[in-house]
Amino acid sequence: MIDDVYINENAAPEMEPERQFFFIKKMQEIAFEREQKEGRKLTYHISTFGCQMNFKDSEKLAGVLEEIGFVEVDDEKADFCLYNTCTVRENANSRVYGRLGYLGKLKSRKPDMIIAMCGCMMQEEHVVETIKKSYRFVDIIFGTHNIYKLAELLYIYYKENVVLPQDNLTTKNSTKINNEADSSVTVTENDKTESKSDNISCNTLDNIIDDKKDSEINKKNSKEKKIVIKKKHKMVVDILKG
Repeated sequence: MIDDVYINENAAPEMEPERQFFFIKKMQEIAFEREQKEGRKLTYHISTFGCQMNFKDSEKLAGVLEEIGFVEVDDEKADFCLYNTCTVRENANSRVYGRLGYLGKLKSRKPDMIIAMCGCMMQEEHVVETIKKSYRFVDIIFGTHNIYKLAELLYIYYKENVVLPQDNLTTKNSTKINNEADSSVTVTENDKTESKSDNISCNTLDNIIDDKKDSEINKKNSKEKKIVIKKKHKMVVDILKG
């Protein structure tokens, strides 16, 4: 289904959800190249802090990462580590800062790992500034209304920080990037309002992931080619649910 919207390999669509499908496809190519180089699948880990809504969002983010080709691991020693933060639950902020110190030590030993932070805590300007100044090893920062852009943000990070062979893609209208020394993607200014296009994207990806999450061929009924929906992949486009 993603291939159906992959129209022009050198120009990302402007409309959603085609734009995000495009970047999922691009990231699949990057993940495959890295898999060949490393001789293994790329790994991800998501730590969720706070409310039940955050756990739901983390499931959606996991669906996108697995669609790209990442596999989940149980600890932060992963190729991609994401903290989904919260400002509602008591002590959530202090717990996040405490864990960030541990992530910094991990990244010093594994510089190729990517560290990202999202959630409502990342919509507070003073928090973002603190992270950019005191935790400069954090690579990607985005808030709740930009969760559906995960594949695009990952692609931008790779394009800005990693040499991508034979890649002439013009990232016109891409999410704004911070070009300071820390090279973090910062999209918090876009989180203050939720645009109509965001809502359209969420609803459309929701429908597509509903077709995919829970889907595997039922071997017992192979003649009838019945499909049983397989849970984790339903989240790929559910990510766009606002």
